[in-house]
Amino acid sequence: MNAAVVPDVEPQGASQLETAGGAAGLAAVGIVAWSLATLKDTGCGLPPGPGGVLGALEGLSYLAVVALAGLGVARRVGGRGGGGRGDPSTAPAGPAALLAVAQAGSFSVLGVGLVVLVLQVVQRGFVPSALPDSKCYGEGAANAVKVSPRS
Repeated sequence: MNAAVVPDVEPQGASQLETAGGAAGLAAVGIVAWSLATLKDTGCGLPPGPGGVLGALEGLSYLAVVALAGLGVARRVGGRGGGGRGDPSTAPAGPAALLAVAQAGSFSVLGVGLVVLVLQVVQRGFVPSALPDSKCYGEGAANAVKVSPRS
């Protein structure tokens, strides 16, 4: 009896999805890093921006980073994580590599986020709301948040 050998090849759509997910993930990681730096410097996240677009993008980026980290954990638990530290030959290649980099970035900004959260509570005594309020960018917040350009 001859068994057909089927190569382990992903469909083209999967690689395109990984590429898109990796690129979007890297953008989300960058926005979250910017938000955390702003939070550390000012005590508030990014300003809402015109029509609230920047604030919405910030919120969606946090959700994407958490989703990427969850995907990374699920893949490792399921045995499809790749990228073993001792064996670089197991690292993903091609579009999967972009997604793996975005996942690694998500773990990094989540770790930094925990540090910034603790510093925020210890130094300022509050965690800013997801929406503009009296402490950050809302009504009466002009005195609470002073953002000055760096020299």
